[in-house]
Amino acid sequence: MGRHPSKRTLMLFYDGELGPATADDVGAHASRCGRCRAWMADLASVGAVVRGEIIPTLAPSGATRRRAGTWEPRPLLERLLPALAAVAAIATVLTLVVANDPADQDVAVGADGVVET
Repeated sequence: MGRHPSKRTLMLFYDGELGPATADDVGAHASRCGRCRAWMADLASVGAVVRGEIIPTLAPSGATRRRAGTWEPRPLLERLLPALAAVAAIATVLTLVVANDPADQDVAVGADGVVET
């Protein structure tokens, strides 16, 4: 096999659904190719999760930590920082819009119809 097998072919190989000759070629390639071996290892990890051999863990929620007595409130500033950043961004945009409003500029029209600022 001169080039990498497709991901679909690797999945079929992993699942044992290739014919013997193709399976031998893919197996030989995977034994020499680190990239394909890594992809096969990823397939094995996903397969273990799907089969229930590995149970993914999630971080406990605030309510769970509170019941367990391990919950600590975050400082007020840390909780409000995203909202304060959003308010500052909106204020900056509004300031730029108002500062560049052409209706606020002094304009004079001369007798010849030329606009002078």
